[in-house]
Amino acid sequence: MMRSIFVLPAIIASVTLFGLVVALTGQGWPDFVACLALMLPPAAVGAAFLRALRIRARRR
Repeated sequence: MMRSIFVLPAIIASVTLFGLVVALTGQGWPDFVACLALMLPPAAVGAAFLRALRIRARRR
């Protein structure tokens, strides 16, 4: 049970670390890949926020 809680944060952290390394080492198309990878954490926060808003709206 406890392992399943940390799977998604571990994936997000791994993709972010990959994006940081690619951004520091690449030129051209790797910069685009790094940009996509670094957009994952804000997208995850936004998705969680929207989900919380929907749940809150249902309770009213």
